[in-house]
Amino acid sequence: MYCSANGFPALVVLKMNGLEYLEDWTVEEGAMANLKHLKIRRCGNLKMIPEGFRHVTTLQELVLRLQPSEFFERVQENGLDWFKIKHARSIVTKR
Repeated sequence: MYCSANGFPALVVLKMNGLEYLEDWTVEEGAMANLKHLKIRRCGNLKMIPEGFRHVTTLQELVLRLQPSEFFERVQENGLDWFKIKHARSIVTKR
């Protein structure tokens, strides 16, 4: 999946549920500039949080549920993806 720069400028809430075939997700800088809430649930083949999320500074809540343990390891504090999401006010995980 690909989100281009300046794409989805009015998007505030994004819920991704059951996208089992989604492996890679690219988010360019400037995409989803007003996103406040992101929920990723049962996207078992998604490998990582997109690099571009470090630029989505409007993100207030990130909810991650029922993802593989490797995915959760990446988003933990000091994990490989932590720098991409650490600006979110609330990060909720449930394995």
